[in-house]
Amino acid sequence: MNKINVSIVSSNVYFNLGIKFLVEHNLASLLPGHRIMCSIKTSFYDSFYFSDDSEHRIVIMDLDTSDETLYEGLKFITQIQENHENIRIVVITRYTNPLVIKAISNRKPSVIMLQQEPLSVITQYLGITFSTFYVNEITLLSPIASSILSYARDLKCSPRELEIVVCQQDGLSLKETAKIMNIPYKKVSFLKCNLTRKLGSSEINTYTLG
Repeated sequence: MNKINVSIVSSNVYFNLGIKFLVEHNLASLLPGHRIMCSIKTSFYDSFYFSDDSEHRIVIMDLDTSDETLYEGLKFITQIQENHENIRIVVITRYTNPLVIKAISNRKPSVIMLQQEPLSVITQYLGITFSTFYVNEITLLSPIASSILSYARDLKCSPRELEIVVCQQDGLSLKETAKIMNIPYKKVSFLKCNLTRKLGSSEINTYTLG
């Protein structure tokens, strides 16, 4: 019997228990002949090291842990995809900033959903992840995620500029942002000025740059 390991990564106990219930009671039937092993983690890197690289694994995360930042969460997505082939990343996030959703999308997880989605939608998209595990596909966006991303889709923001947005979402100052991005402070200031110019009077600007 093939095994699929599901790691649910969040510091929110209600998120963890709710998703675990969905996986164990609603979704396991989508993969007959597979054994679903579900575990809860409170840190991104708790779910990073796997005992068996041949195992298929799904990581369901909300990018919101007690000890780690959004910036670290996005970095984690990239690292885990680079180091493990048989993996799907599902992001169910509370963030509604269009540029943050764009930054998440750039990391190419399998699915992006918002926690504000109806339970039926979350169940549906998790079901797609399970039932199409062996199909190589582009990132699936839930209805709300797709709607939010549409505000930022036409903005030509560089990956570095999006990192600035993510760091600001984490509440970091420009000096702290420069340190975590390992670039000079002047470069961070330049990137933020560029981003401000691109956004202009855009509706996004009111809650992107503070």
